[in-house]
Amino acid sequence: MPVVQLRNKTIPYCLIILLCAGIIAGCGGTSHKDITAPAVVSKTPTDGSATAPLSSTVSATFSEGVNFDSFTLTNDRNIPVIGTITGNGTSVATFAPAINLNFNTRYTAKIINVRDGAGNRLGDISWSFTTSQAVMNYHITPDSHTYDVGQFNSIAMSPVDGKVYITYYNTTKHSLYLIGTIDGYTFDGPFLVAGPAVTDWAGRYCSLAIDAAGNFHISYYHEGVGLKYATASIPSGPWTLTTVDNGGGAADVGTFTAIAVDKLGKPHISYYDVTNTALKYATNASGTWINETVDNGFADDNPGTHTSIKVDDTGVVHMSYYDFHSSINNGNLKYIFGKSGAWSDARTLDSTGDVGEFSSLAIHNGKIYIAYNHMYPDGHRFIRIITNASGDAWMHRDIIEVSRVANDSQSRTSNPIVIDPAGLVHLAYYKAGTVYYATGILYDAVQNIWDWATAKVVDDSQVGQGIYAAITVDSKNRARVSYYDATDGDLKYAE
Repeated sequence: MPVVQLRNKTIPYCLIILLCAGIIAGCGGTSHKDITAPAVVSKTPTDGSATAPLSSTVSATFSEGVNFDSFTLTNDRNIPVIGTITGNGTSVATFAPAINLNFNTRYTAKIINVRDGAGNRLGDISWSFTTSQAVMNYHITPDSHTYDVGQFNSIAMSPVDGKVYITYYNTTKHSLYLIGTIDGYTFDGPFLVAGPAVTDWAGRYCSLAIDAAGNFHISYYHEGVGLKYATASIPSGPWTLTTVDNGGGAADVGTFTAIAVDKLGKPHISYYDVTNTALKYATNASGTWINETVDNGFADDNPGTHTSIKVDDTGVVHMSYYDFHSSINNGNLKYIFGKSGAWSDARTLDSTGDVGEFSSLAIHNGKIYIAYNHMYPDGHRFIRIITNASGDAWMHRDIIEVSRVANDSQSRTSNPIVIDPAGLVHLAYYKAGTVYYATGILYDAVQNIWDWATAKVVDDSQVGQGIYAAITVDSKNRARVSYYDATDGDLKYAE
């Protein structure tokens, strides 16, 4: 065996090697034990933030890789948010909400039992933040104060120039007009679409749609004529006007019109046949205008007022409407879908009390959402939303009370809704002379959850009875509302 001579002692090589290995290990080698718990480096959104974006992804960054048992996000009503959790085993834990968060809502994030790979426990962490407010400022549009304008109005955003356009009825001139705006302070127009009419009125019950190419489509009622349709490629015109349905010269048709365009830019119109008390439908999708009755009235059955229409991505047409029963002085919410000549059976979705006035239909991910008025037998009125998000079973809930006074003439309110691509519902409505704006999270069929933020006052200048409001969203999913101030006879626009 090889040896090493140290002074007068002989030491085997193997013993020297073992001694050196021990010295190295004692100087901080692999035998060091991790006894330090992980620390939080940052949180997103920051703890206490009051202006978190609705599109926020919630996350916590740690000083090292961690494991955790759960990561939850709840609002101030303790309703959980649905989302995707990632980051277990890494230094960043992330909660990505399935849809946008709600406006002006306080959320609390919690991560339970955080520890590192060595078992050092940080424990539970939590933090809270508040999302940004839904800022709405209103503006008085051209023609206001000079004429009585806006009793009928409809709003849409052009995908071409990004401007928001409003079509409306000028009561003084008995005419239909269009205006456009980007900032709400300056307006293009007003542009005359139809009229003026001295002995008959052109433009009531107007409804606006703008197709992907930026072409304008307007349906409206021309008294003494019937259902009319106007189209132009630019807002100043020239406008092409077409009589779509004159009732064969024997029927009054064309009130309560609603219009939608399909992916090919073809218009689809729902409207009411006053004479025959029936819901009708018209389109020129084939290149020629056709009109047909899709729900006949009989006895005291009067289906077809307060219509709303949408076309889904497959080309199927969906319509909601009010069916009034004169003998009992109330009505039901009805719904029908299909295509020209091939309609489903008309279906009564809700018959609890007087329900269905001012129906407003929206489609998101193939599911139907309808907002409408619900008046209880004692006269109290609510805004109700119904959906088939859970499948074949339609679920409804009263979301906003608009009147506690029986038979309050101020309580009737249009309640237009629109759903943005991120899944946030936007709603405008009137209550006791004030215009409000509210947002809600789409109905969660799994948890049976409806989540609405506190409504924001848009205009509290006592605008009077409010049955003329419309809503759309811009390219950044911000709501834009047009409405009628009955006190001053003005058309107003809020952003």
